[in-house]
Amino acid sequence: MADAVNLRDTFFAAGTLIAPLKRFIRQDQWTEVTKAHCQSLSKESASPSPVIASQLKQDLPWLIKHYFVHATWSVANNIAYLRIYIIPEDCEALKQNLYKRHGQLAKGTKLLQSLLGLVTRCPSAWVASRSPSSAADFFSEKSATRPLPLIYQQLPSPLPVEETIPGASEPYNGSIRLQAFKRYQKAMVSTLYEYQRRSLARMLEQELQHIIPEHHLESSEQAPAIATLNFKRRSPLFVSLSSIQPPSESGDGSPPSFFVDPARLIVRNQAPEYLPSRGGILSENMGTGKTVICIALILSTLNHLSQPPDTHISRQLTYTEWSLANSNSGVGGKAPFPCLVDIACHRVRTSARPLDWRGRIRKLPKQLSRQVKSRAFQPFYLDNGLLFGAVETERSQQRRPGSGPNKMYLTNATLLLVPKMLLLQWSSELEEHVQPGALRILTVLKDTAIPDAISLAKDFDLILMTHERLGLEAKQRRQNGEKFSITQVRWLRLIVDEGNVCANESAAMTQVRGLSAERRWIVTGTPTMRLNSESQVAGAHTIPAVANIVPTDLACFTEYRTDLKKLSIMIAEFLGISISQMIGGFHEIQSQSSNEGRLFMDHVATPLCASTSAQRWQSVHVLENMLREVIIRHRKQDIEAEVALPPIDRQIIRLGMDPYQAITYNVIQSLIVVNAIDSERSDQDYFFHPASATALKQVVVNLSQACFWMMDRTELEGKLEFYVHSAHKALEKARSRGALEVDIALVTEAYHVLQGAQSNATWRSMMRKVDLPIRVRHIPKRVQLAWGSLVNHFPNSVHNTSSPSSELPADPFFMTHVPDFRAAGDDCLLDEDGMIRKGRPFLQALERSEELDHAKTQSKTRWFKVHQEQADANHGVPPLLVLDMMVKPDQRCFTGTLGSLVCPDQRLLQARVTGSTSPKANFIVAEILRNDRDRFLIFSESPLSLFLLKEALDVARLPSVLLRNLGAEKDKTSTMANGVRRFEATKTHRAILMELKDGARGLNLTSANRVIFIEPVWQPDIESQAVKRVHRLGQRRGVTVQTLVMQDTAEEEMLVRRDSPDKVEKTMHEDGVMVEFIKNPRFIEPLQIADPRTTIDLPMFEVRDPSHIPSMKKRAPAQVLGKRNNDRETGPDEPAKDHHQAKRIRRVLFIDESSPVARVAA
Repeated sequence: MADAVNLRDTFFAAGTLIAPLKRFIRQDQWTEVTKAHCQSLSKESASPSPVIASQLKQDLPWLIKHYFVHATWSVANNIAYLRIYIIPEDCEALKQNLYKRHGQLAKGTKLLQSLLGLVTRCPSAWVASRSPSSAADFFSEKSATRPLPLIYQQLPSPLPVEETIPGASEPYNGSIRLQAFKRYQKAMVSTLYEYQRRSLARMLEQELQHIIPEHHLESSEQAPAIATLNFKRRSPLFVSLSSIQPPSESGDGSPPSFFVDPARLIVRNQAPEYLPSRGGILSENMGTGKTVICIALILSTLNHLSQPPDTHISRQLTYTEWSLANSNSGVGGKAPFPCLVDIACHRVRTSARPLDWRGRIRKLPKQLSRQVKSRAFQPFYLDNGLLFGAVETERSQQRRPGSGPNKMYLTNATLLLVPKMLLLQWSSELEEHVQPGALRILTVLKDTAIPDAISLAKDFDLILMTHERLGLEAKQRRQNGEKFSITQVRWLRLIVDEGNVCANESAAMTQVRGLSAERRWIVTGTPTMRLNSESQVAGAHTIPAVANIVPTDLACFTEYRTDLKKLSIMIAEFLGISISQMIGGFHEIQSQSSNEGRLFMDHVATPLCASTSAQRWQSVHVLENMLREVIIRHRKQDIEAEVALPPIDRQIIRLGMDPYQAITYNVIQSLIVVNAIDSERSDQDYFFHPASATALKQVVVNLSQACFWMMDRTELEGKLEFYVHSAHKALEKARSRGALEVDIALVTEAYHVLQGAQSNATWRSMMRKVDLPIRVRHIPKRVQLAWGSLVNHFPNSVHNTSSPSSELPADPFFMTHVPDFRAAGDDCLLDEDGMIRKGRPFLQALERSEELDHAKTQSKTRWFKVHQEQADANHGVPPLLVLDMMVKPDQRCFTGTLGSLVCPDQRLLQARVTGSTSPKANFIVAEILRNDRDRFLIFSESPLSLFLLKEALDVARLPSVLLRNLGAEKDKTSTMANGVRRFEATKTHRAILMELKDGARGLNLTSANRVIFIEPVWQPDIESQAVKRVHRLGQRRGVTVQTLVMQDTAEEEMLVRRDSPDKVEKTMHEDGVMVEFIKNPRFIEPLQIADPRTTIDLPMFEVRDPSHIPSMKKRAPAQVLGKRNNDRETGPDEPAKDHHQAKRIRRVLFIDESSPVARVAA
């Protein structure tokens, strides 16, 4: 390497390799290292580490030979010091030699990592003065310990507007950005907060950073001049690093800086440059107004026209139908020269310069105005399949072979894709914030026909449609062999709200990524699940550091890789950022044939999640650089410094268990004990065996469900005798094999718990019902017998108050059909005999329902479908009722003989509803009753808990909305959107109930100011997303967040464990501490003293004028109604109606179509 000696000062001084020697070697001068020197030093090395000898003998000579490194050596104090220089890839003097080495890059990187792991960057060692400390090792890096969420949270906020958009004096594009920034203010009703203006300015900078002004686009001959306008940025894959500067040289100037690719250890004097994406990820915190920022962005660029994408060859031309028809006109052509008006129309419509021609043509004559707007001048380009970039290539590959170029229409319109649940919310926001008539909007509803491509491009500024509709339409057109107009437009901008779905591998998202758009934006508060763990970042130590990941920590390793994989799809595939350009050098062309997402994983994700410090070196900086390029967000403290949200009060509500609820919980725990003793905690039948992960997950789900209310006709009540027998056998087995006393005591207690449940007829009856048992007091004995479906007159029943032969009524009396009981009372004016007559058909229908258990499992319709995770655990039979089909559903009552109209029975008027067997449901009902001015948002992971709570709210006459996940995805989102609209439209609905997984859907529910979590949430960031539905911009009242926890249960342990510093598992059943808690059950003692927080005392019936009872309006003659109103005035005489004139239609209906239950074990 004689030619490299003179270039040594231009090489990157990486560090010094130190090798103690066995004997004295005279070497005072710094001499170039050769293969012979390496062989000699390896033999004379006295280092206890064999790695150094191996490096000197094999690796270093190979690296020198292939021009990866250059080295010199000297000896001092019987120690050999080897200076290691890395040769820059862009060293022009060695260009030919460096080109040859790129085929050996993989091996070179591996050997270089091993060599640099032994190198120190201590300046003293560089001059062979003394041994350095380990802190100066080449790969030592303190910042490598930063976790992934902390990297995201520490991204800098956008710069002030004045720095982002300096003004018209900036060359080329400053004036364009300034005009765009001012334009939105004319069409927007609302005023943006300052942080929103900064985000908007940053988005405009990203979109307009390489717009080439009009005077640079006059002709194709100016292409070389255009190329001199440098709009590229430095590659984020390279980090800046300085050469070692010896102490003797540290006086004047600083050491030269180089750029290093940490993944490949390639050094360059200048980092590669790449053309940045004209878009990015708007990732402001949830509830901070991302919708308003996007609206302002759309309004800012209404006068911009999308341009054809670049190709590998040249800039594509823009045409109109008029220009094609007149292509042969003029000098030498056959057609006459076109008129000046037509030329002007063509020029105005195809200009790349932002022109407000729509505003100006209003002053023209109507005929000329129509000519400018005509379809003949709608601009387009010809897509010939030579598009440059991963996103466009993917779309181009969908063209049929031999079909010729496609017309792609240019437009100023934005295509906005939103989840179906948010479509109406976006429409409402647009109506609220935009001046009437300022924006031409096409909202694609369920039945809206999508116009042709020219209409989409010409007649609208914004196309608002759902992800689902786009995927469905594209699939149908593809199956029918038709062209889809959405894909025939080159959109100015594509915005995907809740854009984290862009990382999905679904067909719909593949279609979205293939759309042609000049500018692309993902809008989401949570790009990935772990990236936005705000609640954990408050203490950075609570998240496991990437640097501490080892191969055995598979859960954390996999979770980080999953997040990074999603980022790779969003950044490289959706936004179309060219990773191959960032790689640069000899490898750029070679990398262009690779998938951009794969390149992102290789150069960003894989090093970040590697197990060695050498592989992870500087990977955090690379990821941070990459995120800075695409993500626009403010730090939380910067927003709070400008806009103060209302205060938020977080409360943990600990409740004791109801006696019947405690039986269920203890039965499940007894089964855990019996399983442990019977399997001897070893074989695959053991719940906690690695092979029984599914069974353990179901056990955890059932324990959580039992903390609200759980029933199961098949697994709990139906197999109880078998469980008692199994517990008895397990007890005998434990005694016979000499088990520990603690195990014998535990299984003995479990056996007694199961025996007690077996003999408790009331509890067993409750397990056979699919509704929440309601406690009712002061019901006459005869009415109880006619309506009762829960029998509690047994000596061993909880709360037993009487015997079977007693004439006293049961108090409390349990009911599961309160709304129908009330309807019957209204129907017969609370006459006791009438109530008895109406109760008999109910009991008969109920008995028949128990015979239809098998039929229920075979039914394909009329059943509430719980989400897939509990689909296999649905066993329950709803009661059957004979309903009056002539009465509206909310006024249902039983058919039968009306009987004589009598005065309301005073004993029935004394009937009271005093709660349910679920303390959580009682607390929520009582809380809503106590706070009559508040509105509630209630979350649960369990659809069953939400349905049972809805029943309790209905009993308390509290109107509420239950967002059900019914049927297919398209039906589910439509139903949920309608439910949200109902809740927002009227204040009569006091609560809205939804599953926790829907809490991150971007909903705006600021009309509510109370949030209740029915059970603790294992992942705090998911809880934060749910709270942000309420605690966000637009909320004017203080927000209270309450989490309900059952004392002495797994829920209470979970609440402590979820905030533990060493918690890393994504799910509770994977956490070692939680599993250990569940392994060792502690039986629950029920609450003995009434809790005032869960106390409910409501009248069963409302005393109303009989004429206001819906069934009486339909059935009772006016004369009779007047007569039964004691001394009141009678109304005008009306002819009596013949009750036998029209025979009522009866049919058997399921009163409950939505309450399946979960099994006790898998």
